[in-house]
This record gives sequence, structure tokens and C-alpha cells, in this order.
Amino acid sequence: MSATLSRLPLIPLSPLVQTSIDSAKYLAAITQNLSEHPDDTRLQKHLSSTREKLDQITKHTQTIQVSFLTQFSTQEIAQEIAYINSQLFRLVVLDSAWIANYDKRVNVIPMLDFHRYLSHAFAHEIICSSSRNDGNIVAHLIQIATMLLFVYRDFSGCTAILKCLQMPEIQRIENAWSQCPPKMIKVFKELLPLISPDNQYEVYRQALWSLTHKFLDMPPMRSRMVAIPFMHAHFQVIQTIPSTVQILEFCQQFTKIDPSILGPTTSSVKFTQDPKKPSMDLEQLHT
Repeated sequence: MSATLSRLPLIPLSPLVQTSIDSAKYLAAITQNLSEHPDDTRLQKHLSSTREKLDQITKHTQTIQVSFLTQFSTQEIAQEIAYINSQLFRLVVLDSAWIANYDKRVNVIPMLDFHRYLSHAFAHEIICSSSRNDGNIVAHLIQIATMLLFVYRDFSGCTAILKCLQMPEIQRIENAWSQCPPKMIKVFKELLPLISPDNQYEVYRQALWSLTHKFLDMPPMRSRMVAIPFMHAHFQVIQTIPSTVQILEFCQQFTKIDPSILGPTTSSVKFTQDPKKPSMDLEQLHT
């Protein structure tokens, strides 16, 4: 996978934008029908209610566009990210031969693009926030990353934030980091090894085992998503650890897997579930 893009990234539409598009199409269809049947009271009511709904969506979208990251709760943002990532991961075709050859039919590009998009979008937000002295933004992002990892088991979203915070241009913004509580800095440093490629992403693989091994004691339930993996790590080790495809299948579809394949690794870094933050069933995610 090339480090540079020679194409436009495939960024999914937000559910709000998609709803707006669908409502606009529906409104156009009703308007067309009403022009042919101007006395149809049922169509007139549909036209009025649809127009009102579209106006509300437009106002909501405009409100979001002028809002800052810290104006939204960590729960709201984490849930939105996990929802989108779960939908993108569901579209990935886990064919061993295709994955080994980086075949486009695997359809992993949208997921990788969204991961990259998140990193750069959050970096942009931090840079902009430095001019308005928003000292909470780094801590806010660390909290979101923590929630993505421990509540939603969304390793993709979590590592996207870690990569953002690790960018040299972000590390250089002293006022953003100086206002971040030491406790949150400590959390960030504890999570940072997740994106380390050392020993074939050993820390990440340890974390994946730590947060998913409880599913090994449950009967397999096809189509139930267990976790959203850090896809870049899996694609980096696919040639040396072919069983990574089985791990991806386990994460995506809750298929039966040999426990020894999932882990644990020999890494000394441990990731334990916070009892105050119960994990979510990814099948119940909604936006």
C-alpha cells in the first residue's frame, strides 16, 4: 500500500448528510407527483411534512458545521466514529488470497481512507483550536480514543486519534499539551504503543486479545461483530502471520477460532476493561 495517494480518498457520507440527500430526493418526487395531481390532499400533507423534516436537517447540519469538537460529548463522537467504522468493516471481504495479494476486491480502502481522514481532520481541529486557546481539545481526544477502545472495541478509530496526536506538527503545539491534565497525558502514553510496529504490532495484538478473548467462551454467532480492528497492522503482517485473516474473520463475524491464534502475546503491556465503562454490543450501534 503506497504511502501517498494518487486518487481521491473514499470518505463515507455522514448519516445526517445521507438522510438529507434521501429527504431531498423524496421531496422532489412528491413535488413531481403533486404537479400531476394538484388536488391530492395526501400528497400535500407528505410535501409539507417532508419539507419540514428537510428544513430541520439543514438547520442541524449548519449548527454542526459551525461547532467545535469540544462542544460535543466524548460519548457522541465516539459512538459516531464506531458506527461508521463498523459499517465500513462490515463491507470488507475477507478472502485470504485476495488479502495476501492486496486485491482491491477486499474493499478495505474505504476503511483505511476513513482512518486517515480522521487523523488529519482531528489534527486540523487541534491546529485551529490553538488560535482560540481551547485547552481541552487534546484531553477530549484522548478520552474519545479511550472510549473507542474500551467501550466499542474500535481499534481503528482509537489508533486514528493516536496517530493524530503523534504527528510532529501536533506535538509541537505546546499550549495544547501544556493545558492537558497529567492524568490524560499518562493515558495517552499508555495507549501509544498500540500503533507501534515493533515485533509485528505485538502490543496491538495483545490489546486485541485482552479485549476480545471473553468471546472465546461464547458460542459462535455468525454476523455478530466482535471488534473493529486496526487494519493497517493486519495488512503489514499478513505475509508473516497468515492466521491474521482468521483473526479478522473472528472480529467481523464471530467465527470460531483457535484461542492460540488470537493470543495472548508475550507483550508486558496489559489492557484491561474498565468496569465503569461497560463494553457495547457493536450490533446495537446506531447513529
